[in-house]
Amino acid sequence: DGLKQGVLVEPHDCKGLADSIQRVLDYTDAMHTMGTEGRRLFKERFTSVYFENHRKGSLIDCIDANDK
Repeated sequence: DGLKQGVLVEPHDCKGLADSIQRVLDYTDAMHTMGTEGRRLFKERFTSVYFENHRKGSLIDCIDANDK
């Protein structure tokens, strides 16, 4: 069905949101796939280890640049 990471809905599109929710509910495989993929992406991009390895240096560079 193509639902893997989630769905996008335009802001203020109540019908689109309702349709998207119903679409996900109709496809339980998609629900499980999105949950699994969401967890994988979270662990990949939003954990303290990721922050330590990828974002800390950028923040330090910004702080150093402001001190000059």
